[in-house]
Amino acid sequence: GTSTAIVRSPFDGVVLPHPPRQNGVAFDPATGVLASACADGIVRLWDAAGRTVTRELPGHAGGADALAWIHDGATLATADHAGVVRLWNAAGEKTGELPSMAAPIPLLCESGDGAYLAAADDEGGVKIWTLADRKAVFTYRLRQLTVTALAFTPAGRRFSFAASSGEIHNRFTDDFRAMDRLPAEEGRVDGLLWIDEQRILAAGERGVVQWVP
Repeated sequence: GTSTAIVRSPFDGVVLPHPPRQNGVAFDPATGVLASACADGIVRLWDAAGRTVTRELPGHAGGADALAWIHDGATLATADHAGVVRLWNAAGEKTGELPSMAAPIPLLCESGDGAYLAAADDEGGVKIWTLADRKAVFTYRLRQLTVTALAFTPAGRRFSFAASSGEIHNRFTDDFRAMDRLPAEEGRVDGLLWIDEQRILAAGERGVVQWVP
């Protein structure tokens, strides 16, 4: 059988046919291209208006798990079940790989200024690379916990990640020193969004909460 992906975009609720088990979608408003990650190891690029696949990006061992468009739409980052992050250009050509992580990568997040790419693996690991030279600048591992959400501020000056305990870790990106931690008062956090450089939204078991760290 097939499944479908329902995407909120300028195409106003387009429904796209898709092979079984999709692990993630990412829409780039700059180019109007939708990317979908599938368990068959292929990332598909869609013309959402025409509902057709324009390119296929193969080679994701164990399945494609996560996606992130870099801010200008010129680069797509993909992650697979083997812990490998790949970078692709707009023509669908692979332009590089980032050093592997220890486990499957379900989360990717780029900074709003396009300077950094963050990833979280299934074993509590967080890693951040600079996109200009593709060097790792921050590595952290939670003990006996997993990472459930990642987020940068719009200008990329701060970075946050949520632990499965509900605690939110905040760091400055100039040197990735710890800024503060928000307590686990609202239960598990499944989504983070910085509204601006000062306010962050956390969505989880008890709804949406706004914090001002």
